[in-house]
Amino acid sequence: MEWSNELIFEFIGLYEKYPILWNPKHQGHRNTIDDAWLNIAREISTDVTVELLRKIPHGHMQKFVKKS
Repeated sequence: MEWSNELIFEFIGLYEKYPILWNPKHQGHRNTIDDAWLNIAREISTDVTVELLRKIPHGHMQKFVKKS
């Protein structure tokens, strides 16, 4: 699947809504993480599976994320 810049920005916005996915200090359960990925797959504007979303390389997103 080819990811356009627009789709990557959309994914990053959705990803940020679920700190359990990216914040190692977040207190959560495994099923909560799975629910977060499922919600992103449902909310994104393209037909994509959770498995595909989980495989997006962090480096692919990093070029769009401002480093502090």
